[in-house]
Amino acid sequence: MTMHTTDWKEYAGGTKRIRVKYGMNEQFAERNNQPPYIAVTGEIQERHQGPKQRRWYPSMIGTLDEEISKHFPELRDLVPWHFVAEPGVPMHYLENGQYWWEFVLGTSKWDAPANVDPVSAFKNTILYGILPSDAELEFTDDGPMLDGEPVSKALRKDIRPWLKPRLPGLHENFDKIVRKYDLKGPTKNPTRTHNPGPTSAALLVGRLKF
Repeated sequence: MTMHTTDWKEYAGGTKRIRVKYGMNEQFAERNNQPPYIAVTGEIQERHQGPKQRRWYPSMIGTLDEEISKHFPELRDLVPWHFVAEPGVPMHYLENGQYWWEFVLGTSKWDAPANVDPVSAFKNTILYGILPSDAELEFTDDGPMLDGEPVSKALRKDIRPWLKPRLPGLHENFDKIVRKYDLKGPTKNPTRTHNPGPTSAALLVGRLKF
């Protein structure tokens, strides 16, 4: 892997510390014949109170988005790209975008996953906010609004026509992130835009904050 590891940062009065590992996961790509993806994970350790207070013990590890953004603000623009593969499209971008969109509108035929906010899930899925044009789609108490007007009947049924034009912008921003953070991965599958397997909502739920 082309990975970077930050130094530890102590906080909470020196009782906790955190570090971040980030880079391009090339090994997974080679094993599965897929494009490499960006990985951004955090590790938190704690000092126990008492005679052994000087020792550090594992506490949390994984996609600690909020903690990483808080303690490493210089990495804040990298965090949303976790698990996004070359050339810069989230896994099952169109399929999972549509999946969560239907939950946003309350039209899905599936049971809603417990403790998941559909709007947050939709935004995380499509990297909402990465592109300036995303501001045209707003989420209000009265439902989604596009350019200040209620979303059309056609888009309420299928949001993918709005999602597809975002692809070039996502590609461009992905390239900028790769250059900024020196994430140099292989380019064996440059034409692959996403994993062609079945939609995997479970993978997305694991990425969300509850």
